[in-house]
Amino acid sequence: MQADYLSIDRGEFSGFLEGLPSLSAFSNFREHRIFSDEELDRITRYGLLQAAKSPMMVCGVMLEENTVLGFCLCSPLDWDSAYFNISAAKITCFMLSQCSVEKVEFLISKTLDESVIRHKFTHISCEISMNDYSLLNGFSACGFQIMDVKKTFVAHKDIKLGVNKNYGFPVRDYQSNDAVRLYGLYLDQRFESRYTRDPFFDVKKVGDMYKSWISNIIDAGPGKSLVKVVERGEKIIAAGGIIEIDFSAAGVNKAFMGNGVFACSREATGSYMGVLRSLIEDGWRRGYVLMETKVSMNNTAANRVLERLGARSAGVYYALHFNTKKTIRRQSEE
Repeated sequence: MQADYLSIDRGEFSGFLEGLPSLSAFSNFREHRIFSDEELDRITRYGLLQAAKSPMMVCGVMLEENTVLGFCLCSPLDWDSAYFNISAAKITCFMLSQCSVEKVEFLISKTLDESVIRHKFTHISCEISMNDYSLLNGFSACGFQIMDVKKTFVAHKDIKLGVNKNYGFPVRDYQSNDAVRLYGLYLDQRFESRYTRDPFFDVKKVGDMYKSWISNIIDAGPGKSLVKVVERGEKIIAAGGIIEIDFSAAGVNKAFMGNGVFACSREATGSYMGVLRSLIEDGWRRGYVLMETKVSMNNTAANRVLERLGARSAGVYYALHFNTKKTIRRQSEE
């Protein structure tokens, strides 16, 4: 039987969401092991409601005999759009029932078509679990490409960290007079990531982005963030920062630290262990029960350090992108 497609507008979305069963199984935090199923459901629904506030949101629903099989939500990425001067959006897909890849592709393609036609999005990204093969194949069939494979590591307060060494790189707290040297370090970085692999992003802006990233962490203030540096002579040769992720707005009175960024010069190779350990231990002392970091799977050195420290994997995710300009150009050539 052919499934039906229904478009839900912004005013209808909240009511639609209320009628769905628990969405806890779709949360990227389910393997963090600090949230109950009810809390995961609240966090997931809150994130969807925030994304659906945009007048440029598009929600596509797939139905069969009036039963919801799945839905996609596409909404603009304001920061990405402004920073890269593109029309960027993010699409999230939830399959509530087991469906064939053809049906998954049908839902994604219909939502994509509506989003591009109505709002002229040119760059659409998504993140899906490595274990969700039907979604991966569905997005691939629609023209999405893999830009990165990222692994989430978590360090719970009840574990004992391994390898208590800084390998000759003493770590200290960031001070305000470090700013110019610290920003210079981050401007010199060229991380390989989904941004560097994306040919539609400006190369210089990608390079400058990491300076903006650490700047935002510092601006959050010492009560909400941690920044560590390694100094040699007059130079800051390595640094790392991490920021609080708070879920109180979703009705969940819990928080952890994550969304970190690390940088080092060539002479500071090997400093990641000490910086990371210092960030984790300070976060624990502040009362956070969990510290989180995400690294690309191809960054074998960082993965190895995290494993040696005793951090646990909490999921592996594909970062995908879809560029409508490329797709339209290819179709015209065919």
